[in-house]
Amino acid sequence: VTSLEWLHSDETGNDLELLASSSVGIRRYDLRLRMPEVFTYNTELGPFHDAPAAKMQIQPGTNHLLAAAVPTKNMVALWDLRYSRVPMQSFEHDNVKGVEFCPLRRNTLATGGQDGIRLW
Repeated sequence: VTSLEWLHSDETGNDLELLASSSVGIRRYDLRLRMPEVFTYNTELGPFHDAPAAKMQIQPGTNHLLAAAVPTKNMVALWDLRYSRVPMQSFEHDNVKGVEFCPLRRNTLATGGQDGIRLW
């Protein structure tokens, strides 16, 4: 596992779902279930096969848009967790290690890599 991200909070503020990145993709776990692994966002079909994310973040306030930094592929990938198990969009960024959505403008994504900081 190279990166973890909490996905969901219920009305009591308890985190109930977790995303974990590894070389097989990004796995989603629902901690309310006896067998918590729900499914894997399959990266084999996209350009990220065998390339785990170094950092992941869920877009604040939406709980369904996931950004992941994939430094071994020099890419940032975006998933809409409601509709697709493969990335819906990707951006090139050399040796990207960080991703962070802006807390005030949730449609703005900052990434940091070898060639500096970029805003998307």
